[in-house]
Amino acid sequence: MQKRATLTSILISALFLLAILTILVNNRREQNSVNSVPKPFAKLSTALCDFGDILPNTTHTRQITLSVNGRAYTEARAVPRKNFTAKIRLMPTHHPALTWSLTPESEGNLRITIRLGPVREPGTFSALLTVAFPNERTLTLAVLARCV
Repeated sequence: MQKRATLTSILISALFLLAILTILVNNRREQNSVNSVPKPFAKLSTALCDFGDILPNTTHTRQITLSVNGRAYTEARAVPRKNFTAKIRLMPTHHPALTWSLTPESEGNLRITIRLGPVREPGTFSALLTVAFPNERTLTLAVLARCV
């Protein structure tokens, strides 16, 4: 009788622990699936820089904002935090009518000024601009205009 009572109490204890572990694992899974939203490394204020309809032989300017996530500094371990945004560079455009420059605004934010013109030929103008980061990541911005 003593063995039967001990075996029953062990079995009940084991089932109780199994139920607690099941509840804990299910709660942990639910929390991770709800709260796991990845932040982008960096983002541009727009995915497309559209100049719209422009006249031939005119110059146009647009400004967009580049926001760098604070986590980007820790991922680029070779570059100190204060020098990270200074090491961001704009790749050459290979088009004489398209130029751009980078100006720091605030910590983690940079202003990109895009100048287009003069475009002499009527038709659609399109180009891709690439922002290069010190940790070898890149972002691409499409530029579009219709010369009428």
